[in-house]
Amino acid sequence: MDDVKGTYELLPSGKYRLRYPVGTNEKGQPIRISKTIAAKNDKAAFKELILWNMEIEDKGYSELDVITFKNFYHDHWLKA
Repeated sequence: MDDVKGTYELLPSGKYRLRYPVGTNEKGQPIRISKTIAAKNDKAAFKELILWNMEIEDKGYSELDVITFKNFYHDHWLKA
């Protein structure tokens, strides 16, 4: 699935960390949200990442601490 945003990684604890990009800061560095899950293997973690992608894209993501006027302009205003 090529349109899945984000990554997953196995942590030393045996759990997986899911990361999803939500934009960039004023220096151009990516801003990501993360979620830790328990999964049996990489395939199960990837499935959870897909479900989390769908949830975020359906509900949207907005955290006032992350949104700057510049990000709003580039990410939302220009796309409308």
